[in-house]
Amino acid sequence: MPDDEEPVKEMDREHVQISIETSNGRTNLVGETIEQKVVEEEEEEEEPAEPDEDEGTDGAEVDVGVKVDKARPPVHMDPDTAAIDEEISLPMDDGERYPGWRVGLPRKLGAYVELLRPFTLLAPLFGGLGASLLALTTQDFVGFSWSTLIYGVATLMLLNAASNCMNAAYDAHIDRINKPYRPIPRGLVTRDEAFSIAFLLYFVAFVRAMLISPEFWALVTIITIITIYYSMPPVRFKKRFWVSNISIALARGLLGFVAAWSIFGDPWDPTPWVIGGILFIYLVGATSSKDFTDIEGDREFGMRTLPVVYGPKRAALVTGPFFILPFIFIPLGVLRGYLIDAANYLLVLMVWGIYVMVLLQNHATERDPNFENSPVWKHMYLMLFALQIGFAVVYVGDYWLN
Repeated sequence: MPDDEEPVKEMDREHVQISIETSNGRTNLVGETIEQKVVEEEEEEEEPAEPDEDEGTDGAEVDVGVKVDKARPPVHMDPDTAAIDEEISLPMDDGERYPGWRVGLPRKLGAYVELLRPFTLLAPLFGGLGASLLALTTQDFVGFSWSTLIYGVATLMLLNAASNCMNAAYDAHIDRINKPYRPIPRGLVTRDEAFSIAFLLYFVAFVRAMLISPEFWALVTIITIITIYYSMPPVRFKKRFWVSNISIALARGLLGFVAAWSIFGDPWDPTPWVIGGILFIYLVGATSSKDFTDIEGDREFGMRTLPVVYGPKRAALVTGPFFILPFIFIPLGVLRGYLIDAANYLLVLMVWGIYVMVLLQNHATERDPNFENSPVWKHMYLMLFALQIGFAVVYVGDYWLN
């Protein structure tokens, strides 16, 4: 050994820890117990079986060094806030992908499409078109512009897509239990990517709204604040009993409809507020249809939804009347002169509401094979579309006939 090279000192066994991680768990060896543990395992070890050619073997990773276990979050910390900062899960097989979006898209692009949840974007599409047409019929289509209509409705759709991405990022730990097929639990999209897409879409919608009208921009700003705080801790409306439902109904029912009306019409006109109020009452109860299949994960992470607090049976009894109650306000709006007489034709939708209410009592916790959540959730959206399009049809039809 060269004179200028110091001899290697023997490692002090008392300060050495070996962590062995295998598919069966983790074994921590410390100090002098390392030698004894290894000898015991060698004596007890049986002759290894020949591995199957079709099956892989589990390898073991040995890490030498001082290991510090991850500390649990402090007792005072919101467990929901702590959970969303942890790793979500490993990627899942393609066979476990939600069947509704197997449309042959590249894997990453398909994951981004799923993140936006396209089916739910039909609500701001139909609501935006319906409310805009309603406003135009009240002023003989004066000021109509295709570009304004397209940009205004697209802004509302971007707003909804942004809130979907935001919710997916903050709910990734819950989706790992309730909806493991979604992009973030499957490892196809990271939470940071979801946040980036959400804020980008919010920014585009915000700027686009400024170019349409001050009233439209103000309403879009309020909707943005509500949808962000619906998901974001520590406010997180989703955790607040009944506040969750009210915030969704306010943003996507009342204010969404009035915002779409304001693209061409006067937002202080009582008509959009009456129709938006009907949509608001409908969604306050009907939006709970998405929560019946999510009870397990919601309960674990403290989401105080109606099915978690009341239980599925009682929650179904509380939610059911909201599929009929809103229609009572249509004839009242007609009598007060806020709605045209033709709006009474929409009372036929009460038959559908009765059917959905019965469906809710018997199949609320079942998963629909082609849609997220239950069949009731699917009908909830379809009824919402019917209301949005129905008001537009009766108003445009009355305009052309008279």
